[in-house]
Amino acid sequence: AALAASDKRRRYDDLVRDRAVSERDHTEAVADDAQAKAAVASAKAELARAQLQLDYATVTAPISGRARRALVTEGALVGQDQATPLTTVEQLDPIYVNFSQPAADVDALRRAVKSGRATGIAQHDVAVTLLRADGTAYPLKGKLLFTDLAVDPTTDTVAMRALFPNPERELLPGAYVRIALDAAVDQRAILVPRDALLRTAERTSVRVVDANGKVKDVEVVADRMSGRDWRITRGLAGGERVIVENAAQFAPDSAVKPVEQSTPTKAASQAAARQT
Repeated sequence: AALAASDKRRRYDDLVRDRAVSERDHTEAVADDAQAKAAVASAKAELARAQLQLDYATVTAPISGRARRALVTEGALVGQDQATPLTTVEQLDPIYVNFSQPAADVDALRRAVKSGRATGIAQHDVAVTLLRADGTAYPLKGKLLFTDLAVDPTTDTVAMRALFPNPERELLPGAYVRIALDAAVDQRAILVPRDALLRTAERTSVRVVDANGKVKDVEVVADRMSGRDWRITRGLAGGERVIVENAAQFAPDSAVKPVEQSTPTKAASQAAARQT
């Protein structure tokens, strides 16, 4: 209708100059055109108001994921005095894992790297392993995204965040897990199997076999585990033959004939400084 009225006015503008139509008909054509344009403007304004109301009623999540249960029911008044949460959207793939490390461990690692005892790994290359509640490792590795620069005074820990791919939706938000970081490499690390350690209330030791085939008791310091092995920081120099099975059965100074394992654990092997 608006186009027809506009076209009629243009034709009547030409005809009135040639006196082919009356001034009255021309005036009516001009009025009809103006009325049609006003109707179009009114319709556009109504459309804009409707779009605005639709925008108010449409909530778009800034992330992809799944919505949890609704926090309000249909017809309830929301947002009267303050924003009202409608639901929670959880991102599942990839999924963020927030964790923390004791400040003492972080400081010890930094000092080891600074002194040259360990080689640091760039943050984007740090391998992050997730351990489930039952102790099994999640098969996909994560990336370290964030390490806080301050220590939480209430817990004496440093906050960190990692990102894990979760294509099968195995990891769920809110679950408690453990994280292992391969944050540095200690070329001089000495690892011994867990069963090789002999512990008492006063000391920790291992039994080694010297060049003469005699058993010797060596006191050691084992500060943390790396996989299934203990890392020895004092007591062994590397290259010793450590008794790794039934060590308590062999008395010091007794003669033995050592038999190497088919896949022996090298006492002075390269190891990752893994922190959990």
